[in-house]
Amino acid sequence: MNAPLPIIATHVGIPTDEDARDLAFARLAALLQDEGGTLSAIARLCGYPGVMEALAGLESLHRGPRIDDRDVIRDAIALLEALREVLISIPSECEIKSVILETDRALVANLDAALRYAAARIDDNLRALEALLK
Repeated sequence: MNAPLPIIATHVGIPTDEDARDLAFARLAALLQDEGGTLSAIARLCGYPGVMEALAGLESLHRGPRIDDRDVIRDAIALLEALREVLISIPSECEIKSVILETDRALVANLDAALRYAAARIDDNLRALEALLK
């Protein structure tokens, strides 16, 4: 016969605004780490320097004790919106303007999917950051 399982009381903290900001910034860092190489390759292959400018701006953002998080969030939103606009403007069958490296072959074969996936992740990050300003 199975004995009933005991009920275990655990304390679950209520997320704070600081927790939400930390999570949004962690997701932004993950986006840059996960998609930065792909976006850089797209910029190089298709000849869209705006991608590299937006990535450089995003990578230069930092939080600190004397820096208002809301200002960093606004800057990140502006840069992500600029990056998204550049990505949207890239045709899925863009003219390749650079040498295709061995590591680029899969990207070139699935450029449309890579563009859509990166844009979706950017949109997801934008929504999370915009929610922090409300």
